[in-house]
Amino acid sequence: MRHQIAGHPASWLLLVRILVGLLVIGAVAALVGGIIPLGILLLVGTAVLAGVVETHAALVRGQRAWIEVLPAGMKYSDRQGEREIQDYEIVSLAFAITPQYSNGHPNGYLRTCRLWTADERVLELKNKYANGEADPLGSFIQRIAETLKEGFAQALAHGVEVRGEGWRLSNTMLYCGVAGRERPLELAKIAAIQDTEGMLGVWLRDEELPAVKLLPTGRNAWLLADLIEPYMAKMPEENEPPREGLGRIIFRRRASIAVVIALFLIAAALGIAGVIGLSQGVQDAFVFVVLLGVGALLCVLAVHFAFAEMTCHEWGVMQRGLLGRRQLLYRDIESFTYRATRNYVNGAYTGTALYLQFMPRAGCGRKITHSSNVQGNDDDLDRLREGVARIIGAQMHQRLANGETVTWTNNLAFSPAGLLYRPPGFISRGNQVLLPYDKYHGHNLQDGNFYLFEKGKDKSVTSESVGEVNFFPGFYLLLTIAHSDD
Repeated sequence: MRHQIAGHPASWLLLVRILVGLLVIGAVAALVGGIIPLGILLLVGTAVLAGVVETHAALVRGQRAWIEVLPAGMKYSDRQGEREIQDYEIVSLAFAITPQYSNGHPNGYLRTCRLWTADERVLELKNKYANGEADPLGSFIQRIAETLKEGFAQALAHGVEVRGEGWRLSNTMLYCGVAGRERPLELAKIAAIQDTEGMLGVWLRDEELPAVKLLPTGRNAWLLADLIEPYMAKMPEENEPPREGLGRIIFRRRASIAVVIALFLIAAALGIAGVIGLSQGVQDAFVFVVLLGVGALLCVLAVHFAFAEMTCHEWGVMQRGLLGRRQLLYRDIESFTYRATRNYVNGAYTGTALYLQFMPRAGCGRKITHSSNVQGNDDDLDRLREGVARIIGAQMHQRLANGETVTWTNNLAFSPAGLLYRPPGFISRGNQVLLPYDKYHGHNLQDGNFYLFEKGKDKSVTSESVGEVNFFPGFYLLLTIAHSDD
């Protein structure tokens, strides 16, 4: 089966062609109706638009390429002809997946994979696929990655270096940077390699911040962690956080510098207006005093935003601000709230407001909250949500195993016998109903709501907002006990 990997027509092309057709009809109608200048203007404008669009379409068609996956290679086809390329001829790989959104809702993925052949030819495999669908070339790309890893591992074992974009690797050292300004890192001192704020971070032992950051979509970066892992020092598994701090920083979030500057400028403008008004000795000075007061408050707020940040660490979360800092170990978090609200103005998507709240167990500190606005999703915060949900969900699982009835949300709970839910009513929720685990028939997540299904019933028996307190930890527990065999 052939897969097109390049030269995909743009989604807007058909709409523009329809528009060109409508403009031609309008031009003809204007000429027939005797509105000659308008008709000529429409014809000229339409001809220019059509020329630009069709030139673009022709250029895209010229880039079209296909591959056919073979048992030990592939057949690559483009306008220059066909060529068979064996797996062993691929010498490097780069890989990236970009989520695709429609009005803030994830609706699929764009996968881009670049393959370098031994003669330094670069093949780009680009495909889109919808949520719930498999990557059409996923198994082929994984096969190439495994072949490369095996070959690179053998090269390292024989003392041959492996190179990537911005780094080179031996069996004792990782060198990062450009020639002449490389930073050497001993493999035995590397503690972790993982994604951080859109980059691939490399941490040394006992350091909070990554020693270097590499481009995760660069040449061979996708394989780097697996190549280094055998040469890293085997450290005993740590069950306790360090005496000081919360371990390495995975990512941090702080206010945009643009917001801070805007607040300072507004505060300065209000302050200047207030000073000028008061200096002129006007009778109604109250207004200018208010301006000074508001300006001062905005200045304080700007300073707070300039210093405030939330950091996600290996062992917990920390929040800093003008009034000090708060920190919570993940194991000390009792409940967790994660809300994502998509905002629209006149029907147009303008962004998603994210809100997180970490509530500690009694005597373990103060709550931490964080809010931000993003386009689509924030992958780092999503990973934080999943990590915290797993930890709290595991604690809930232990209580359930001890025979307790464990509250999930205000309308859902886990009991040893099954799920407890309050069905929706006309005005308020009904009394709790037991759904035995063997009667559970799955769930659905749609538009920010969770729907629970019972065997033998077509409609959901209840629903709950995913923004409720502790929804995600409970959802993780549900997956653990009801989908363990999936």
